[in-house]
Amino acid sequence: MGDLKQGDVISGPYLVARNSATSGIHTDAFAQSQGFKRAVVAGPNHLGFVSTLLEERLGAAWLERGRLAVRFTAPIYDGDQARAVITVQKTGDSFAATFQTENGEAVICARGTAGWTPADVEASVPPPEPSSPVAELLDLAAIEPGERIPTDTVLADGAEVARYCAQNHDHLARPGRVPVPYLSPLLFAPARRFLTARGVGPGMWGAIEIRQYGPLRSDTPYGYEGTVLSRRRRGNLEIIDFLFTAREQSGEPVCAISHSHLITHRAAST
Repeated sequence: MGDLKQGDVISGPYLVARNSATSGIHTDAFAQSQGFKRAVVAGPNHLGFVSTLLEERLGAAWLERGRLAVRFTAPIYDGDQARAVITVQKTGDSFAATFQTENGEAVICARGTAGWTPADVEASVPPPEPSSPVAELLDLAAIEPGERIPTDTVLADGAEVARYCAQNHDHLARPGRVPVPYLSPLLFAPARRFLTARGVGPGMWGAIEIRQYGPLRSDTPYGYEGTVLSRRRRGNLEIIDFLFTAREQSGEPVCAISHSHLITHRAAST
């Protein structure tokens, strides 16, 4: 990190963005039903471009205590050219940066921030958005803020991680390593099962913040906790906010993720 200076702009090469997800807006049929041109590339795929650039410059510390927050603003379609652009705000122990991913037409598709996770961040998660009155909700009406997702165990399969790295041009891949963006689909999977069991259909990711306290290793089981923070209505969208945590067998947290999931508000039945 010694070569980084405040104000430096790090631009990655344009790369072909590929999709690893196989449901919802990541399929042509459902994406087109929601007004997209074709299947949308999942956020962790093009976020890999950002994270790889950061890990190149920050080294192993990025996997141990990196923080990555992002809001998705426009789709990247399967096969599109995309790149990451990072602007350094601070260096050293207070490293901070802003970033964006953009497609080959220079449309900004995601904006975010990166930095180090403070040691006490798990205890200081910012309050979620207030929940909407239940009368305004349809798909999320039966889900309560504060509700717990059934506890589970998560494991990043080494072969799946290797495929993710190959697909997303991650040349830092090595046995045991789990890239930062891979943590988001890993910890969202139990929440997706929770939503499906409640009859909530496919949606899309709105905003994510990943906070690492230590590196996860592939093929190692971690204890999983998930909590519903809030559910709300905004225009034709219903939004559910989650907090996910993965823990070592000792109970020490390895990462925590705040995740907003957007569901298109279905028309009320007549």
